[in-house]
Amino acid sequence: MGKKKKVLMYPITCNKCGKPAIENKEKSNENWKVLDMKCECGGAMRIDFTKPYYE
Repeated sequence: MGKKKKVLMYPITCNKCGKPAIENKEKSNENWKVLDMKCECGGAMRIDFTKPYYE
């Protein structure tokens, strides 16, 4: 009946290796998507506000 509303998102990647952020399954639920902000390589995740997209 109702369409799912598109959500404005920003790409989140590691500042060292460039991998995208990984969703934390144990903290996420149906309303919230929780992302890990630390990469395995030791880098920090950065949010690129210049390239928004709709999901």
